[in-house]
Amino acid sequence: NNEYLWKGSEGYLASIEQIRRIWATKGPFDGVLGFSQGSMMALLFVANMMHTPQHDPNGLRGHVCNARGDKLDNSESAGKIRELVPPNFLVLVGAVGIRPWPLEASSSWPRQISVPVLNVIGSHDLCCAPSRSREVAWLVSQKSSNGDAVLYEEYEHDLMEDKIHGGHFVPTTKAFHAKLNNFVARVMFGH
Repeated sequence: NNEYLWKGSEGYLASIEQIRRIWATKGPFDGVLGFSQGSMMALLFVANMMHTPQHDPNGLRGHVCNARGDKLDNSESAGKIRELVPPNFLVLVGAVGIRPWPLEASSSWPRQISVPVLNVIGSHDLCCAPSRSREVAWLVSQKSSNGDAVLYEEYEHDLMEDKIHGGHFVPTTKAFHAKLNNFVARVMFGH
């Protein structure tokens, strides 16, 4: 259905390829925090990572691949390549929802991801309605590949500190820090 395709996605594949390069050469990373449109890019990246081959057709592992799964020759990252491993968690703040998506992402999107998600929603967000942010829940798989439940949590703040955008910002309150610390500790250490 073409009504949900994002027409203004020029540069999507180049962006995904750049993130894959950084992930493979500078990682591994424990998690990803995405804010606003960055939350959509974080979701697209993880879906791409989970649903696109990460190795060349000959079965060689640990190469930097583009968003289509083609091996990239990048002399700057030679010898520093790691296999792309999805993050342990995502923290999405002011998520713009899951629609529309770039046409170039159709092979890996929308697909469910089995990565724990903390979805931070501004109840007064004027840039991204809370109902749009909650669409993220549709993408989080109920079960991981090994059958364990996948954690999805929401944290809603009703702060109006930003009079222009309502609640469209990363909260800095003690309550949010406690929620974030608790979420990361449970995902990373089982506490």
